Amino acid sequence: MLLVPLKTAGIGDPVVRLTKKNGRLIGGFTRWSSFATLQGGYWSDAEDVLQEPFEPWLETLLQQNPQLVPLSEIMTNDCLFFLRLKGLHVQRMQGKPGYMHAESKSVFSPDMQSPVLRVYGDPHLGSIVCECQNKWIDLKRPKMTHYLAELVGPEATCGCRSWLDRRTHACLRFSLPKNWHTH
Repeated sequence: MLLVPLKTAGIGDPVVRLTKKNGRLIGGFTRWSSFATLQGGYWSDAEDVLQEPFEPWLETLLQQNPQLVPLSEIMTNDCLFFLRLKGLHVQRMQGKPGYMHAESKSVFSPDMQSPVLRVYGDPHLGSIVCECQNKWIDLKRPKMTHYLAELVGPEATCGCRSWLDRRTHACLRFSLPKNWHTH
């Protein structure tokens, strides 16, 4: 058995429990962690919370008026993890209520009291977040602890209810159990 805290760029650091079965390392999330974590490359900060002072372009972006995007419901950490599985890699911003998406040089900030998303920068980011949230809802709102985890090779593929989390030195496949209710 191997317990590995998994860095997720500020969404939370869940502990993944992996056991060897039939020559494969498989398992799932057990609980939250706040200590040494698996994040990819050694000394990489790609999975850490983004610290102040922020780069000048980011400070300028945050001074603009955000686009307000209605969500289907209030954003949760479980949904934020699903966004990551769908390929939307973001970093939580220390001291700011938001997540930076470096690829689009944009920020989104979910309102924790109402189903609204503030988007700074590329307005398309808001529609991507909404679409992913709706897919998560259609899947019956899986929690992080519902996913099965498997350490796989870089050539691995995924099916309709599985997703790959590729890191510099590891690739994990997360999937929902076969008996997961999607009626």
